[in-house]
Amino acid sequence: MSYGGSSISLIPGIDNNILYLAAGIVIAGGVAAVIIMMRSRAAAREQILKIVPKSFHAPSPIRQSPQPFLKSTVTNAAAPARSPAQEDTDCFHDRASLHASLAALAKKYSLVEATLATADGLLLASSVESPTAEEIARYCRNHADPSFTHPDGVRIYDMEHKGSSLVMITKTTVPFTGGQELALVQEAKDILKWWI
Repeated sequence: MSYGGSSISLIPGIDNNILYLAAGIVIAGGVAAVIIMMRSRAAAREQILKIVPKSFHAPSPIRQSPQPFLKSTVTNAAAPARSPAQEDTDCFHDRASLHASLAALAKKYSLVEATLATADGLLLASSVESPTAEEIARYCRNHADPSFTHPDGVRIYDMEHKGSSLVMITKTTVPFTGGQELALVQEAKDILKWWI
């Protein structure tokens, strides 16, 4: 305020310009603190979304759909015969990614497709370039329903990795023996350990 040519200070002894400057610094600091708080909350929310949810059903070590494995009556059974292509194929070394390892696995076991997903249908990786996310989600959702019958050639195996329930979905035109399925699932678990 100005009375007779002189200005009155808001706080006696301190120039109003300094007060305005101090108020501006306090406001800018408050805005910066709010922005930092919002970013940290967004980062925390993003971390939570990255957590792989556990399935609502307890997975067995290996389960095929729709029929369970029959218990073998043969003791000390020999390992299943493997083709030279299966013995020579390395799904780990000299592979650039999890996708490349799954592609090698699919080739090794004559699969049309090998896909890894969370038990609730979130795609992790696949041997094919563009897997169908809707189909994967549908298979995972129906896999928990024992009355559902999957299409011919589609098999789903439950797996556990680092406390998370996962599934491997395979599509094949070649029938498997029980020993080949066990080897396939074990190799898929080894691939997961290698990459994740």
